[in-house]
Amino acid sequence: MKTILPIVVSLIALLPSTAAAEAPQAPAVRDLSIQIMPEHDQPSRWQSGAPALLVGYYGTLVNASDRTFNEPVVFELPIDEPNFLINMICETERGMVCLPYEIDPATRTVSWRLSRALEPGQRMPFMLEYYSNPFTDGPQKKFDFAPIFPGPTTGVIVDVVEPARSSAFSVAPAPDRTFTREDGFVAHRLQFADVGRGEGLKMTVSYVKPDNLPSVSSDAPASPAQAPPPVRQAQDPDVLLGVGIAIAASIALLGVLLFFGMRSRASAGRTNRSTKSTRGGSGGARNREQEKRKAMRLLLDGKISESTYKRILKEL
Repeated sequence: MKTILPIVVSLIALLPSTAAAEAPQAPAVRDLSIQIMPEHDQPSRWQSGAPALLVGYYGTLVNASDRTFNEPVVFELPIDEPNFLINMICETERGMVCLPYEIDPATRTVSWRLSRALEPGQRMPFMLEYYSNPFTDGPQKKFDFAPIFPGPTTGVIVDVVEPARSSAFSVAPAPDRTFTREDGFVAHRLQFADVGRGEGLKMTVSYVKPDNLPSVSSDAPASPAQAPPPVRQAQDPDVLLGVGIAIAASIALLGVLLFFGMRSRASAGRTNRSTKSTRGGSGGARNREQEKRKAMRLLLDGKISESTYKRILKEL
């Protein structure tokens, strides 16, 4: 009996470590690109007059373990920052499939379940975007960014995009390179090596901006990259004659198109009415345009493939 008792106690002591060993391993994050976009745009639900920081994670979750992963994916985010708001959490394997999520203020985490279990070695591309207001008050604006990753992360690229009408823009640590994006905005790129589970990065962004208006809002003054090209005034006779000929040709072409389009107008009208009733009114149209712009931005930045982009547009 004296011999059996120590053995039983030893086995009980091993139970917690055995349970911990069987805990599912968080998926690794590969090809992670983070976009930090201060005062770029604002969501519809936003405090009037407050600046908005848009942060986007675009990467791939990989089950690097030898067990099936069917647990929630958990990301630590600055949910205690003012006006924190999740914009979307989506899978981009088959277009843009957005998923429900849960926020836990106690642990400062957001979690969501994948649409399918990940077998060992399987991958799932994803995107996560959120808004917050971490800025200091006044024209001299400054904020810190310190993401923490749920699993081992290989090769992190961070792009910090300058807002319109800003000056004295600074990023610390110093960027690896600065370039102009396809949309005309200047971006500062930082590249980091492998980051372990639970580890994080830290950087500080500061700049001067006299207003809190976003860069891509109709209420904001246009930046040079967004200013429309000047319209040529048709004042001389030759130009007016050319315009008249073009208008006449257009009217003739319109008549031909109307003639050949009569047969399909009734069915097209039924289809359009069905689509409008399904998608809603002007609010739905604005949301679709926002999603189209985001999809185009993801395509231009290389976050999604052209086939995924076309699939997203088809779904919208």
